[in-house]
Amino acid sequence: HIKGANKYVSLCASTDLKSSPQSGWLYYRFGRIGAVELEFPGTPMRSAQRFQFFHYSRSGLESTELTFKNIGYTYSLFSNAGHDGDSAEGDLLEGLRITGQRGAGTQTLLCRSKAFSNWTLIEGAVPCDEESELNACTYKP
Repeated sequence: HIKGANKYVSLCASTDLKSSPQSGWLYYRFGRIGAVELEFPGTPMRSAQRFQFFHYSRSGLESTELTFKNIGYTYSLFSNAGHDGDSAEGDLLEGLRITGQRGAGTQTLLCRSKAFSNWTLIEGAVPCDEESELNACTYKP
C-alpha cells in the first residue's frame, strides 16, 4: 500500500516460476483495487525475462531491487534494510522508484507499512541486473 495514496503495488508469480523460469510467469500491477493503472508485461510468455533482479548485502545492510523498463520509464521495486551510514540500524525502506528517460526525474513512492515480500521466490528465476558491479545475483538465462 503506497504511503499518502490509496494505491497498491503488487508483484505476482506463478508457483513454477523458479523451477521453470521460461514457462513460469511474473506480473507487476499498480493502481487502486479494481482499477489497475499499469500491468507489466502484457503477456505471460517469458515474462520473467522482462525483469532484472539486484541483491546486495553486507554487515548491517541488505538491498534488493526488481526492475523493468516500459515506454521510456524504469520502474524499480525496492527493499533496503539496515543502515548505510546515514540511517540508524534496523531502518527499512520499501517502495517503488520510477525514473523517466534522459533526466526526466525520479519519483519515489514509499510503502505505508512493511510490505509482504519474499524475494527468494524470484531470485534465480529473473535475470540479474548486469549494470551493477555490486550485484550478488548470479542467474543469467
